[in-house]
Formats: sequence, C-alpha cells, structure tokens
Amino acid sequence: MSDLHAAGWPLFAIGLAFLGVAAAIAAVRDRWPAALEWSRRAALVALVAQASIGLALAARGAAPGELLHWIYAAILIGVLLVPGSLPAEVAGARRSWTLAAGSAIGVVLVWRLWASG
Repeated sequence: MSDLHAAGWPLFAIGLAFLGVAAAIAAVRDRWPAALEWSRRAALVALVAQASIGLALAARGAAPGELLHWIYAAILIGVLLVPGSLPAEVAGARRSWTLAAGSAIGVVLVWRLWASG
C-alpha cells in the first residue's frame, strides 16, 4: 500500500497541472465548462483516495515524517473545494481563474507532500 501511495503523488501532480492549464484556458475564454467541473471533482476524488491510503498507512504505524504533511494535505483538499463552493452568480472566468490558481498552488503542495514523506 505504501508503494501505491508513493506512486499516486506524481500522477496527481501531473493531472493537477493539466487541470490548471485547462482552467486558465477556460478563464481566458470567460467560461466554466461542465468538463472542467467534472475534472475538478475527479481530482478531488483522486485526492481523497490518496488521503485515505495515507490515513490507513498512518494507522498501521507508517505516519509521515513531518506534521506539515497533514496540513498541506488539508490545504490541498480546500484548494480543490473552493471553486465548486463559489456562488452560482460568480462569472465563469472568475471561477476558472480560481481553479487555475488553486491548481498551481496544488502542484507546489503536492511536491512538498512528496518531499515530506
């Protein structure tokens, strides 16, 4: 299970980078396409799955080396929740820019999560 958890982070970072680029393109076009929302939700599901594996590893005694690992993971979940929690009247471009910025922050956090073990 540890190998699965370790292999998931680079794949998640790549997916998050693609999501950020797609969100930036949508923002430039002043849109919030349904495909982008579904992609955000898929990334959130993948992150929750990854966090569940991490929690299972911690329960078995293989906790991460730093407390910051848990804090970064919680922030990363929040970064993906924010665009979906914006009110319906928020313009498509603003929602897309929020996801693009969150994805960029997310890639940095994923790298830091990987580095902290």
